[in-house]
Amino acid sequence: MSKIVPNSHNKNWTIVNTLPKLVHYSHDLKFICSVAILLNVMKARYHAMTGAVAASALIPVLGVNSAVFWVASILIDGDHYIDYVYRCRFRDFSIKRMFRFHELLFKEVKARHFLSLNLLHTVEVLIFLYIAGEITSWLWLQAIFWGMLFHVATDLVYMYVKGSLFRRALSIVEYAVRWDNIKRHGCRPEEIYSSVLAQLAVTVKPSQKKAGMLTKNDSNENLQ
Repeated sequence: MSKIVPNSHNKNWTIVNTLPKLVHYSHDLKFICSVAILLNVMKARYHAMTGAVAASALIPVLGVNSAVFWVASILIDGDHYIDYVYRCRFRDFSIKRMFRFHELLFKEVKARHFLSLNLLHTVEVLIFLYIAGEITSWLWLQAIFWGMLFHVATDLVYMYVKGSLFRRALSIVEYAVRWDNIKRHGCRPEEIYSSVLAQLAVTVKPSQKKAGMLTKNDSNENLQ
């Protein structure tokens, strides 16, 4: 039996001929997905854990690029931060409050007119990475694709179990069409985000509120 030796310079090493090798390890990935559900995979630390296990299982296929797979499976969630900053209209850049925002937002996920979009989780981004990987035959780029795809897959499994599978648009086009359709039916999907941001303001610690008030008072005094 020939040994699998990943080589980023090998032009024959593409996503297409990598797939059978990944299928060979599918039993490990199925187990990982099951564990992901039990561990509440939507949490960042559990994405890191399941991604690490998957990356370890794929070392025979991806070699050192399994580390790239792992990093990609985590950093894909950077779009959650982008979403928070955008919803705040670029007025707050706190990572801590970003986590709290999404924690509160997930409680509203079953609202009838709830719809979210995470840019790096979309079909368009994944297709772009797939094509780029096929054209260049760069194994590290293909590892990024597989890492992100693994992350999205575990997200979808988790959302299915939680009954919220269709609350996140998987395409930018889908999001635009569905958002417009929701508004055509007399609903305002943006109100959910405004409500969560309002809750986030309420959950700020009293000391933080006091500090904010002092800052505001100091500014007023300076103006006078």
